[in-house]
Amino acid sequence: MSIKSKIGAVIKFIANQYWDKKLAGKDSTLNEDLPSIFRWSTKVQSIDYLYLIESLKKFPIIKGDIVLDLGCGKGRALLYCNYRYNELEKKDIIFHGAEINQEAYTICKRNCIDKNMTIDNINALEDNYILKHKFNKILLFNPFDENTFLKFIQYLEKNINYPCSFLYVNISQKQIGILNKENINFKIYFIHKPLLGIWNKRNIVVYFNEN
Repeated sequence: MSIKSKIGAVIKFIANQYWDKKLAGKDSTLNEDLPSIFRWSTKVQSIDYLYLIESLKKFPIIKGDIVLDLGCGKGRALLYCNYRYNELEKKDIIFHGAEINQEAYTICKRNCIDKNMTIDNINALEDNYILKHKFNKILLFNPFDENTFLKFIQYLEKNINYPCSFLYVNISQKQIGILNKENINFKIYFIHKPLLGIWNKRNIVVYFNEN
């Protein structure tokens, strides 16, 4: 491991510790991974704050947005976004979290209590959950395998008739291939900042019904 990588790992650890304590008090469970409960889902991991901050630079959240964190896990991204956009910037963003893993949902619900956010223990790909709330911004931190990602894309393509975009963090090449095959409008960008503990990450922003 290079010197930059070692420094980055330390900075990432310190940043995660700082923000977890600031946003969730002494709840150390934000650092712990949980196993997936469905074959199509990935294990529940908490995104690093520095990676989250860098990713949001390419995904503006503005006043009037209704934002879904799909696969919100234990709530780290929701806690940070609510703090940044509502508490600091006073944008009055509506935040929802959807998490299918019962244990992660319970932790997220506890972490986000009194934060004026809605957290649901639900499969967001079912029951027209996205359409019911008319989310126009969606955050995804690599929660799907390729087959489920394809179903998600086809669902949005078929049903969303209003401007909507989503940020997909740490996307795989196979998932990018699905977007190309489906002829979906998206932009791809890379983040490589070893001093922040970020190595060769690839994100996309996908657009539906937007110019």
